[in-house]
Amino acid sequence: MHRHRVSVLLPIVAIVAAACSTGSSAAPSTAGGPEATGGSSQAATAAPSVAAAAPTIGPGEGQLNIIIWAGYAEDGSNVPKYDWVHPFEQQTGCQVNAKKADTSDEMVTLMRQAGGTAYDGVSASGDATLRLIGNGDVAAIDPTIFPDFANVAPFLQNAPHYVVNGQHYGVPHGWGGNSLMYRTDVVNPAPTSWNVVFDPTASAPYKGKITDYDSPIYIADAALYL
Repeated sequence: MHRHRVSVLLPIVAIVAAACSTGSSAAPSTAGGPEATGGSSQAATAAPSVAAAAPTIGPGEGQLNIIIWAGYAEDGSNVPKYDWVHPFEQQTGCQVNAKKADTSDEMVTLMRQAGGTAYDGVSASGDATLRLIGNGDVAAIDPTIFPDFANVAPFLQNAPHYVVNGQHYGVPHGWGGNSLMYRTDVVNPAPTSWNVVFDPTASAPYKGKITDYDSPIYIADAALYL
């Protein structure tokens, strides 16, 4: 195994396509589109320079060692009808070894085990990708290898949290919103804004009763509100 690994932002399909194929010619697609907000210019400039990513997928290693969020590589053990691991193994002859991680910090730590040789890929979220890139833990990829890359939402195709110095270090899968949950018998009237969390005046009635997401990435929620 090589020192550098592929960092993928949430898509398991992209990881397995890169690590287990026995060979493929590049499939043309475009990687344009507006950049998403976020990212860190400081982390981006710290990224190591790398050689251009190969335009084809090399020989497979017979197994794929990946770090995932729970539910990202279902093998039928939880719900029998949700099993995309075994069909993949049968079609490719590549064994999938999935390691579940609960936080982005844990994923970064796991990716650095054994000098970076323990795992082939990770379904890292945006708050971990620049750390992996900046530390040289992951290698650049050629997005044209993935035929469905052109179907990714345009604003994610060239986002700064995984594209550094013109190099793609992963394939984005999707995005989601954060939900504001509250007790209808206590919070009245119903919130129409995140000001009940971030505005001292609006949140005063609920002081000491609001729980925030315990992660540095939550700062981004406050920044978007402001």
